[in-house]
Amino acid sequence: MIGLKRVIGAVGLVLWMVFHVCGAFAQAYNTRKYSLSDGLPSKQIHCVVQDRQGHLWLGTDAGACQFDGRTFQALDKDNPLTGNPVHAIFQDTKGDVWFGVQRKGVVRFNGTAYQVFTTRDGLLNDNVSAITEDASGKIWLGTDEGISVYDGKSFQSLTSVTGLVQGKVFGLHPDDRGRMWVAALGGVSLVDGKKITTMSSSEGLLNNIVYAIAEDSSGNMWFATYTGVCVYDGQAFRNFTQTDGMPVERVVSLQVDRNGQVWAGTVGGGIVKFDSAITTIYKPAADVDGNTVKSLCLDREGNLWLGTMNGLFMYNGDRFSFYTTETGLVGDNILSLYADSTGGLWVGSLSSGLDLVKENKVIGLSIPAGLKGSTVWSITPDGKGKLWIGTSAGPVLFDPESRVSTRPFPTLNGVIVFTVLPLSDGSVAFGTDRGIFTYKEGRISRVASSEGLVDERVRVLFEDNASNLWIGTFKGLFSLKDGKVLNHTSGHGMPAVPVTSIQADGAGFLLAGFYEFGLIRFDPSKEKIDMQILNQEKGLSSNKILFTLIDKKKRLWIGLDNGLDMLDISLFEQDRAIQVIHYEKSNGFPGSECNVATEDMSGRIWFGAVNGLVRYNPAAGDIPSSIPIVHIEKIQLFLEDVDWRKLGQPIDERSGLPSRLHLSHKSKHITFLCNAIYLTAPEEVRYRYFLE
Repeated sequence: MIGLKRVIGAVGLVLWMVFHVCGAFAQAYNTRKYSLSDGLPSKQIHCVVQDRQGHLWLGTDAGACQFDGRTFQALDKDNPLTGNPVHAIFQDTKGDVWFGVQRKGVVRFNGTAYQVFTTRDGLLNDNVSAITEDASGKIWLGTDEGISVYDGKSFQSLTSVTGLVQGKVFGLHPDDRGRMWVAALGGVSLVDGKKITTMSSSEGLLNNIVYAIAEDSSGNMWFATYTGVCVYDGQAFRNFTQTDGMPVERVVSLQVDRNGQVWAGTVGGGIVKFDSAITTIYKPAADVDGNTVKSLCLDREGNLWLGTMNGLFMYNGDRFSFYTTETGLVGDNILSLYADSTGGLWVGSLSSGLDLVKENKVIGLSIPAGLKGSTVWSITPDGKGKLWIGTSAGPVLFDPESRVSTRPFPTLNGVIVFTVLPLSDGSVAFGTDRGIFTYKEGRISRVASSEGLVDERVRVLFEDNASNLWIGTFKGLFSLKDGKVLNHTSGHGMPAVPVTSIQADGAGFLLAGFYEFGLIRFDPSKEKIDMQILNQEKGLSSNKILFTLIDKKKRLWIGLDNGLDMLDISLFEQDRAIQVIHYEKSNGFPGSECNVATEDMSGRIWFGAVNGLVRYNPAAGDIPSSIPIVHIEKIQLFLEDVDWRKLGQPIDERSGLPSRLHLSHKSKHITFLCNAIYLTAPEEVRYRYFLE
């Protein structure tokens, strides 16, 4: 090689100073809050239910409303619900929606008309707090004095006189054996036909005040009580209290998710997730009212909705966790990541130096003010227990144990080091803004434009199995073989655009990511490169590739300017049709433009984005697929609403729309107003239609 130079001069010795250690590395999950400014009639929400069309129905202190992901729609004025607290909502198998109203009884709504039932009609009490339906189609109503069962014609009452537990009924749950579980002020009752069994603290129940009931996939019954959560397996009770890690004592709501895990809503402590034990405690708000979760609802898309005393929250779960400067990081714009063998994650940022995340703590490390280069472009192990740090002012060799760093090459302190790569022959290569510098046995050599490297801005380096060095520059892909630079943009068909990643796919091929072009897979051993291209035309969400990562499960993660793509690399290798899962803000990914990714020892994937650090939890699984249900909301003539009854059209009583529409030739302008509910990201819904 040309330009050999002996390294001389003093070796700079620098102590990297620890300037902060956070007691806990707070994580932010994806949560969205809706309040009065968004159209809620009241910020105090007592119940949340999703109907078959996908709408959310909310019971508030000021009546009920419907939510389609965009708009909170109050029911028509002067209905029996207006201005009254609604504490229970339920949709029956016929499609009717029932509302339990305080002091007003129960209201049935079929989509166009209301029917009110009170004590005058045989209802036991006009305060209704729980509604459900049994296997025979009867409607069960929990009131302040017991239960009323409606068979479509009349009410039958169950009270303490007939053997039911005493006190106000808070919750009702029909199990898969046709029995009805009752949560009440005085304990739990199990109604099995004409037999009623009551459970209280004397039988092992944690507390006699029981607010809600849920059944998990194993058939265990969960009870939300005044002093914690109680689980009954049919023989014995198991309790979860503050001693077991509960944030507060009082639990008022329960929900089982798709994975069979149980969520509990507390008074003041947010929500708690259980598996075999308490696994997650999450507080959606800073105030007590916001963390008083009176209702939990799992929608068909997998989102968990929290009805609180201070608004409605949509919680996307722990698939992605988000970390920023607000949660302890030194800098938000993450450029480099390295997961070490001790469980630590090293994080390099654009302008704030280096972070170490370990054991749920973040330790900030910054280069002293006397030295430039707080931009950390890369973090690479040297194979001897130390880390090479590529900075904007040369390479730094850092000892994680002693926290001492050295700048061993003063002559390189003026270059930007984008990447560092220890090579198989014992040398170390530095990709910089002035070409490649290689250090071996006390000497530094350089490969630059004079050696054929047309673009000296080297962003990526990779050594293949034949010890050839592949070079990604801002103007295309090069390689260094037997001391000669080969340009793969001229005569080889590769694009002369920035190369953002190069890695082996595990099957003898290399994957190279190009900004503005896509991904290229090729065999590095062949003189004539046969390219397999994966781009937007083939299914990617963007051609702007920022990084690639193949994890232990053979999933290919691709960082894009608009989020993340993930696919099965084996399908790509076989040149078969690929299925891409795209993650972005609309389905829970909080990062924007992603720069880098790594996998830690636990199999978690970490992503460095321009707005923070994102952790992917593989245990949460991939996003559930959900196709929005499209329904017609209105049919207009000449862009105006029509009273179809006056036109003599047969009307569907639930929708209020014509069931069989017959129009004359004069009615030649008809408009169908449709809606498709996709609560996760309503702005992402697109419509296609055809007439036949």
